[in-house]
Amino acid sequence: MIILAVSVLYLSGCRKDMTSTDNSNPSKFTELKVDPSFTFDNYVILNMNLSVNSSVSSSMNIIQVYEDDPGHGKLIVSGVTYGSQSYTNNIRVPKAAKNLYLTYNSSDGKHESAIVSIDGSSLFYVFGGTKSGESLENS
Repeated sequence: MIILAVSVLYLSGCRKDMTSTDNSNPSKFTELKVDPSFTFDNYVILNMNLSVNSSVSSSMNIIQVYEDDPGHGKLIVSGVTYGSQSYTNNIRVPKAAKNLYLTYNSSDGKHESAIVSIDGSSLFYVFGGTKSGESLENS
């Protein structure tokens, strides 16, 4: 009697309704339902303007931009300016990046490093001037 009751429960509990029309697993790519705001972009273009507040017009400044701490981070771009000229460039950065690490070294011995937050599509920073980021070191 117990075996009969267990058999009935087992057989009636294992039925699957095969008439379901739920299409949560589409068989064709064209059947996918994708949020209209979704994009495949993993990177953004950042308009960058970096300059050095320098009174020496002949000093050469090497400016570098890193994804992470310059000691072990990936170098994104490097450029050279003279005196207080600006270094401008459009760079491609990962969409998930929140900060960039900036460094500059001058031919007259000055150097500076800073962490700058990415907010929007532009980045403006003046080495030796008004700070818009967190300074790592100054001299």
